[in-house]
Amino acid sequence: MSERREWFGSPRLVTEAKAEHPHDTEDLVRLVRVTRQERDWTQTRLAEAVGVPEAELVRFEAGETVPAEPLAMRLIEAMRA
Repeated sequence: MSERREWFGSPRLVTEAKAEHPHDTEDLVRLVRVTRQERDWTQTRLAEAVGVPEAELVRFEAGETVPAEPLAMRLIEAMRA
């Protein structure tokens, strides 16, 4: 889990968190889902924390949507808390 904390704390992410490659989005999906589950958060709780409808978070975790950069940053910040 320390590797994930280092990833979340990376200054590079704060300035360059863009889904420039499909694997970037896949990695973000995986990281958010695994961290959410480790913290025992529901999708509802995370959606409320980042200010989006639960359905939007469900689509993101299913890999159906790519979040805009501001949403990606809010997801990362919520997981850092």
